[in-house]
Amino acid sequence: MTRLLAALALAVLLSACGGERGVSRFVSFDGTEIVYRDAGGADAPAVVLIHGLLASGETDFTDTGLAGELRRQGFRVIIPDLRGHGLSGRPGADEAWARDAMVRDQFALLDHLDLLDYDLVGRGMGGQIALKMMAAGAEPRRAVVIGMGEAGALDPQSRRAAYADALLNIDTPEAAEDPEQVREFARRLRRSGGDAAGGLAALSTITGVRPEALGRVSVPVLLIDGPAPAAGDVAALAERLPEARVGEADTDRALRGLVTGFLGEG
Repeated sequence: MTRLLAALALAVLLSACGGERGVSRFVSFDGTEIVYRDAGGADAPAVVLIHGLLASGETDFTDTGLAGELRRQGFRVIIPDLRGHGLSGRPGADEAWARDAMVRDQFALLDHLDLLDYDLVGRGMGGQIALKMMAAGAEPRRAVVIGMGEAGALDPQSRRAAYADALLNIDTPEAAEDPEQVREFARRLRRSGGDAAGGLAALSTITGVRPEALGRVSVPVLLIDGPAPAAGDVAALAERLPEARVGEADTDRALRGLVTGFLGEG
C-alpha cells in the first residue's frame, strides 16, 4: 500500500509539472549516443535548450531555474546533453570528432523528435551552436543566444589555445597561463560531472559562423549579455543579424524573465 501511494503521489507531481517524460537517448549521425530530457505536453510549444562548454543541460538550465520557469509558462522543454558532456556519449580521444559534430547532433535530435515547430535557446557554446544551426537553415520560431558576442560567433577558435591550456592543466592550475581560468573550468566540471577530455574534443570541432550566413538569418533573435561575461561584443553581433535585439541580465532571475518574455511574444 505504501508503494502504491508513493507511485500515485509521484504521478500527480509529474502531471502537475507538465508531463515529465524523463531521460531519453538516441543515436546520432556517427553512432554517438545523445541523452536528452523531454518534459511537458506533446502538444505544448516546444523549446530546445543547448548548454555551454563543460556544462550540462542540468547545470545550465535546470539548476538555474530556466527550464522550470519555461515549463510553468506552458512550454515543452527539451534539453540535450552535448556529446562529451553530461550523460551523453564520450567518443574517445583517439576518435576524431567530425567538423561541427555538435551542430549535426542537434539537427539529428530535431529529426529524431520530428520537430518542425520549436524555439531555440543556446547558452555560451550552445549559443554558438544555435547560430550555426540557423546559418545552416534551421528555422525556429524564435531564438535566444546567451553570452555570445561577435568574436565568439565568428571565430571561436581564437580562444581555443587559451581554453585548451586551461583544460590540459586542470589538475595543476599554477602551471597554466591563466590559473583563474583553470579554476573556473574546474568548478564547471565539478558541477556537471564532466571531464577535461570532453571539453578538449568539443573545442576541436567548433567552427565559426560565416558573416554572410548571419545576414541571411530571418529568425527573431534575442541576444543576452550576461549573467556571465559574453564571448565578444554582443551589440556588434546583433548588427549582423537582421532580426536581433539585445537584452542584459545580471542574475539568473533576470535571465529567466528575458527568455520567457521574448519566447512568449511568439
